[in-house]
Amino acid sequence: MSDAESATKRLSEATATLETDLTPDPSVGIRELRNHLSRYLEQVKAGSTVTVTDHGRIIATIVPMRYSRHMLELAAQGKVRLPTRPPLRAADIPKIEVEGGLSDLLHEARG
Repeated sequence: MSDAESATKRLSEATATLETDLTPDPSVGIRELRNHLSRYLEQVKAGSTVTVTDHGRIIATIVPMRYSRHMLELAAQGKVRLPTRPPLRAADIPKIEVEGGLSDLLHEARG
């Protein structure tokens, strides 16, 4: 596998887990989680987040891995830093109306 193919594979692994599911997160009590742990872990593997409650009070959240093994190894080696904030959703980024094309905008920005 070439370096480019390897990099593309690592990038797709890392970004695949960043996509969010818009369905509500399941909430489960401790007893239910203990009795059906495999079922809930399968949901997490599929990308869902499971909220754990104790008598209706949220005490934990089980989330899927957000980074590839390679990215975690790089972080452990101190070569990269993992983000401390959750990623922005596309819907949260404000839209900017621009007259003309991208080249006009770049020309204006460069002065």
